[in-house]
Amino acid sequence: MLICATCAVERDEPTPELCPICTDERQYVPEDGQKWLTLDGLAQEGQQSSLKENEPGLYRDQNGAKSRDRPDRSACGDTPWLAAVGSGRLRR
Repeated sequence: MLICATCAVERDEPTPELCPICTDERQYVPEDGQKWLTLDGLAQEGQQSSLKENEPGLYRDQNGAKSRDRPDRSACGDTPWLAAVGSGRLRR
């Protein structure tokens, strides 16, 4: 799986030339070009998630808010949430 460094959309390989989300007129492709990340690459750089249960079945990534201003952070600075529901999980 590949992760867009700008918007954090997840894509299967092979690597698309450009991210379909970032090429939308409401988003952007960085001036230095499209970059794709991997989970292994992020782990090697020390990136990790630390989930804390805020209320039953609702978890927040504790690293999201702290790392918002880091230049190596992927995506738009959103704080990830994970909701455990009866038939699986929903991540935002």
